[in-house]
Amino acid sequence: GITKPAIRRLARRGGVKRISSMMYEETRNVLRAFLEHVVRDSVTYTEHARRKT
Repeated sequence: GITKPAIRRLARRGGVKRISSMMYEETRNVLRAFLEHVVRDSVTYTEHARRKT
């Protein structure tokens, strides 16, 4: 999974100074939803183009 320090590094890069403890789980949920959408779109494009790999 996504570790707490990894989320902290991403937040620092985004300019965040302090992070609430509840934000770690929320960040994981948001990231998971984003990746699911990306993968779903990728599969859709791949199937449309009739690619195998």
